[in-house]
This record gives sequence, structure tokens and C-alpha cells, in this order.
Amino acid sequence: MMDKKDEIVRTKSASRVRAEIDGCTFEPKINKLSERIATEKNQNRTSGGKVYDKLYNLHKAKEAYKEAISRHLDDECTFTPSINSHQSPVTRMSFEERNKKFVQRSKKIEEYNKHKERYDPKTGKPLFQPQTGRAPAGEVSRTSI
Repeated sequence: MMDKKDEIVRTKSASRVRAEIDGCTFEPKINKLSERIATEKNQNRTSGGKVYDKLYNLHKAKEAYKEAISRHLDDECTFTPSINSHQSPVTRMSFEERNKKFVQRSKKIEEYNKHKERYDPKTGKPLFQPQTGRAPAGEVSRTSI
């Protein structure tokens, strides 16, 4: 009885494995672009010649392409922006100078905010600030002894 079950399990698993393997061709599917790139690379390797010459020719071809594109674009593109020849004072300053100005400006803003907090915005008069914790006039504080 156990032998029959084992035999059935073995045949089912073997059939599953065969079904999976039937779909496998063991040949990769390569798209056309990848094939073209690979063949071009192989041709470049086998064509011989020095690397310097190949790079020089490649550079010449790219320069010619850029030149053709720029000629074509010059005919189509008529807009030319007016560029201001004067630089702003900020761009002429070094980093240290800009940083120093920033710190000075930050200090001025901080002082202004402190001043603004001490005065009433409507009247401009100083806000009331009671003095607390002081001894009556004429008496000496025990903490100062």
C-alpha cells in the first residue's frame, strides 16, 4: 500500500518537473536593440586600428553633428535674451564679505525685534515693566551682605 502511494507521488512530481522543463529552451531571448549593440561592439573590436584613431574619429563625428545641429537651430531660433553686462554688487563680493554682511544684518534685525518688544506699537512708549524682588528704599538686602 505504501509502495503504491510512493509510486504515485513520484510519477506526479516527475510529470510536474517535465512540464516545467518543456517550456525551457535554454536559449536567452535578446531584444533587437541589444543584439545590434553587441554586434557593433564586436565589429569595433575586430576591425583593428588604434584606439586613439577611433577616439579621434568619434570626436570628429560628434563635432560635425553638433555643428550641423547648431546651424539648424540658428535658423529656427530667433530669440536672443538681453544679458545685463553689469554684475550686482553681491556677485562681486567674496564669500567672507557676504557672510559678514549677513551677520551684521542679522544683528540689526535682532536689535530691532528686541526694541520692538520693549515698546508699545500703537503709542511708541515703553511698556510697563515692574521691578520685583527689591528691598524697600533705605534697607540693605540681606543677600548683599
